[in-house]
Amino acid sequence: MVSLLALLTVAMAGVDSIAGLWAIDTSYGPRVRGELTLEREASAWHARIAAFDVPAHVAHDSVSVVLPDSQGRFVGHLRARSRVITGWWVQPPGPVSRVAYATPATLQRVDAHNWRGRIEPLDERYALYMLVVEDANGSHSATFRVPERNYLGGQSYARYRITLDGDSMRFVDSSGTYPSFAGVYDVAQHRATLHWPALDEPVTLTPRLPDQAAGLYPRLPTATPYAYRAPLKADDGWRTAPAHDLGMDESALAALVQGIATTDPAPRTAPLIQSLLIARHGRLVLDEYFFGFDADRLHDLRSASKTITSVMLGAAIARDHRFDVDSPVYPIFAAKAPFANPDARKARIRVADLLTHSTGLACDDNDDASPGNEDRMYSQTAQPDWYKYILDLPVVHDPGTTYAYCSGGINVAGGLVRLTSHTWLPEFFARTVAEPLQIRRWAMNLTPTGEGYSGGGLYLRPRDLLKLGVAFLNRGVWNGHRLVSADWVRQSTARHITTRPESADGYGWHCNTLHAPGGRTYEEYEASGNGGQLLIVVPALDLAVVFTAANYNRYPIWRMFREQIVPQQIITAIDGP
Repeated sequence: MVSLLALLTVAMAGVDSIAGLWAIDTSYGPRVRGELTLEREASAWHARIAAFDVPAHVAHDSVSVVLPDSQGRFVGHLRARSRVITGWWVQPPGPVSRVAYATPATLQRVDAHNWRGRIEPLDERYALYMLVVEDANGSHSATFRVPERNYLGGQSYARYRITLDGDSMRFVDSSGTYPSFAGVYDVAQHRATLHWPALDEPVTLTPRLPDQAAGLYPRLPTATPYAYRAPLKADDGWRTAPAHDLGMDESALAALVQGIATTDPAPRTAPLIQSLLIARHGRLVLDEYFFGFDADRLHDLRSASKTITSVMLGAAIARDHRFDVDSPVYPIFAAKAPFANPDARKARIRVADLLTHSTGLACDDNDDASPGNEDRMYSQTAQPDWYKYILDLPVVHDPGTTYAYCSGGINVAGGLVRLTSHTWLPEFFARTVAEPLQIRRWAMNLTPTGEGYSGGGLYLRPRDLLKLGVAFLNRGVWNGHRLVSADWVRQSTARHITTRPESADGYGWHCNTLHAPGGRTYEEYEASGNGGQLLIVVPALDLAVVFTAANYNRYPIWRMFREQIVPQQIITAIDGP
């Protein structure tokens, strides 16, 4: 297998100036960000941010600011005698994500008439790499990589033939699988502008040297060999320690990180790990990032967010004893009746069935033809209320009997939190998850109706995701802050429905058996998301591990993080080979 660096060397040695590495790494906003000032003048309120100066609306303890042309809005609470306004900024759908996000925003009281705070929306970053190689016959071909996106069905690379006609370019997939597209090559400026299929606007790429492509390699080819170092302390609640203080072999961890750092990303089977974090006995002992990521950058958790939904539901049940996991679902959503496809079995669907993907509704994300398939729910526009969309589905199995992975069902579980708590989901998340876990920055994606989506897509820092694992190891407590009850930890991580041999689902957690060298086995429970977003908890070793990665739609690759890296490289750093 030819390495990516070798391909680059060949490409950049070509006589034709189009050969080589091209890239764009840019941000698409949102444009509105920075300082938000809320000012009271007599009985009138005004808000200023960016170039906007608009009225603000204050009623009782509620504060709202809406910018024109759907540029964003602020919602918050002004508590009596409080010096802060706790709130959330809602940014509009962008060209990359195409969905709205809610992010936390706090305004501090400056004086009797002014409150001020910074708005930090989720950055719509987009990186695209194009490697152009001149073939022996003088023709050109290109391969593309989008490190953070699911372009090309999750494949790392697909080859396109390039035809040049003056300054016009045409890209045709050699296999005929992916769409063709056009571009313009500006010889004088040495720029290539492509009508990239994944975006609604052209992108302009410029030439790059290998050491100018941080997002293309795990670590730049010029990086020095890795030597283990204890994680740095930060103001985020983590206690850090050298790995050897917690009984771990630092040389084994160094070898693991070095192996990730020198991975050739070109093969389709390459593990594209973007971060690896390890905590033992409540201490952070490894905190490493790859492909241009760092400790402060929020990461899309994909379906690992479903576990956060389970945590919120556990918190909601603890606050409202009128319902629990055995409560029927449909009566809680009675206001949305009547429901399509009436069936007596719908009355038997319990909260637990939502959390274990066993409602019996016609919802299966692994079946493209399933009416409740997440992609079908996303793409349809007839029913913007995604709770009702799922609840309207026909029943195809008796509730609680058949496992079928259903993101829409977990989203309905989030709807239970919304209805029973009478609280907007981003606000409920802030109070019951972010605050006790000392999470300051996050972004929750919203549904077409403006509610938080509970089926996946929450953005967190990997360090903050790892806190959840440590809290569950500590019976629901993080740094003295109660997240959920010890009973919910026990219930939600227990095996409730078998999914495949040696694997089962709890309430929003996946449960597996790890096989370490020497015939040793360990039970684990995990949050997992497409591409390799994993929080793995091994109670017997008081161990929690986080991976984030870009192997989207390539489960055979990222399952190896759990099945090989954890038992064969991380656990052996504790127990030995």
